[in-house]
Amino acid sequence: MPEQLCLKLKLRKILRRIKKCDGTVLVYSNFKEYGGIKTFVRFLEQHGFKNYEQHSGGKKRFAIWSGDQEYHLKEEVKSVFNRYDNRDGSSIKIILGSPSIKEGISLLRVQEVHLMETYWNQSRNFQIIGRAIRFCSHKDMPIEKRLVKVYIYLATHPEIKKTIDEHILKMAIDKQLINLEFEKALKESAIDCELFKNANVYKNDEDIKCEI
Repeated sequence: MPEQLCLKLKLRKILRRIKKCDGTVLVYSNFKEYGGIKTFVRFLEQHGFKNYEQHSGGKKRFAIWSGDQEYHLKEEVKSVFNRYDNRDGSSIKIILGSPSIKEGISLLRVQEVHLMETYWNQSRNFQIIGRAIRFCSHKDMPIEKRLVKVYIYLATHPEIKKTIDEHILKMAIDKQLINLEFEKALKESAIDCELFKNANVYKNDEDIKCEI
């Protein structure tokens, strides 16, 4: 029961933000069935949204991107979603993505990314976010529309010390910190460390000390 309540509150929060957004949105879940894409589809339909695959005309449309769909349908969805005249979501407002969306697709002019849950490997989260933040993906949008808002949702409960979402997030952060230390060591020991130092150290990064 607590899990169902947490999920319902999570879905409500996502939908509330989507309704306030005047552009297009990417919603991602690691799960296609219960608690994931299928559940959110039913929730959207209860609130007046329709599946583009079944109702291609009109506003308040969402489209599903999963490995179960045929290639030609996914190409149509991508083409319609990325059209300039869909920048306000008038044809397809929401793309619902399962793990198959993490590679091989570039989405244009996306205003918000909603991750329904985190993943133990942060690189997957970055891959999903990277579907909406591409090189020149917002070049024809006003400056104020070029910032993509990213939301990651965690279910919490006062009677549960650490929910599954919280546990996975901690694992992801711990793993990412180890990866960053390993990456830093590789940069510092590289033979061309000094040559590419400025390119390898980003703003707010810890400075690297070249060993060679």
